[in-house]
Amino acid sequence: MSAQVVLREVTDLIVPWRHDSYVQRHRAIVIIARIRVISAFVALLIPLWVVVDALAFEPSVWAAIVPLRLASAAVFVALAWPKRYDDPRPVAAVLLVVALLVPPIFYLLSAPIISTADPNGFSGVVRNLYEYLPYTVVAGLSIFPLTALEVLICCFAVSVSLISIKVLLFHFDWVALAGPLWLLLLIGGAAMVSGMSQLQYMIALVRRVTFDALTGALCRRAGSEMLGAQFRRCLQNGLPLTLGFVDVDHFKQVNDAFGHDAGDLVLRTIALQLQRGLRQGDVLVRWGGEEFLVVLAATDKDGARSVINRWGAIGFGERPDGAPVTASFGLAERLVDDLKSESELIELADRRMYEAKLSGRNCAMFSHGNVMADVIARPGPTLR
Repeated sequence: MSAQVVLREVTDLIVPWRHDSYVQRHRAIVIIARIRVISAFVALLIPLWVVVDALAFEPSVWAAIVPLRLASAAVFVALAWPKRYDDPRPVAAVLLVVALLVPPIFYLLSAPIISTADPNGFSGVVRNLYEYLPYTVVAGLSIFPLTALEVLICCFAVSVSLISIKVLLFHFDWVALAGPLWLLLLIGGAAMVSGMSQLQYMIALVRRVTFDALTGALCRRAGSEMLGAQFRRCLQNGLPLTLGFVDVDHFKQVNDAFGHDAGDLVLRTIALQLQRGLRQGDVLVRWGGEEFLVVLAATDKDGARSVINRWGAIGFGERPDGAPVTASFGLAERLVDDLKSESELIELADRRMYEAKLSGRNCAMFSHGNVMADVIARPGPTLR
């Protein structure tokens, strides 16, 4: 394993902004699912704890805490309420921040009330339980696949609430704070190790099931999910979306004449060249065998022509016999073709790919019989 790969893996565990979009999406889905389960449990537990408060504290104390408990429970009910999101990534961040902010805020607001309670007997025991609320929040981080930076930020926020209460309300000095902060550091360290371990396993698993091992393109399942999300986004925003269906010409002849290793080399080469011609945000999917999908988000007919021209300029390499590798392209665009779903987009692009085959191969068919550009230098495709 190269040093560059190791550095990338370590960086992925420290900061979140280097993650692939597919890792980000899967991580967001997992975080949202776990927040919902935990929120449902906490939303039930918070109001039930009123019974313990009533047994431990004077009426003036526990009654003053009830509104805080009901408000907190309402927030967790909202977090647990099932919803569907087209892009779960920003939603997961917001839900996680809210879920982690509610307990410290509840602690900050309830601590002055609890401080007036009797510190002895059962009342003192329950009062001490409130003191452990910040540590519970930090320990709860261990169930989420988080980076080291995210855990540190959460620990810092909880530490601020802990210091604020103990210094401002109870007049603790910094020496007395050493013990609580040290305990918080230990729990936060354990939570960080747990979160990073989950994240490392998730990244490895997602990349294994998301990318095709031979070509490095997205696999069919991941590509279908991504295309569906892109189609819905473009539909909501009124944006174009072009899909290219690509089939390597005479690929069976390569396998029959030179063996499957040569065929694999051709597939790897054309996938690399297709990827080179794409822009940031475009996606390459291995659909099956020698077939690929190219998703050109927010791209109209003119944009698709530019991409085709780039492929024509760089070519797709050579077969073992020295002949150029060529491919047939079928293209469909959401707005021009008035398509209502991603399945219609795939079906039309596939049909046009077969039209390109019947037209002599090594060409890109956008609409039947409509020549969109001049012939592109071989081994690139001709756009029709």
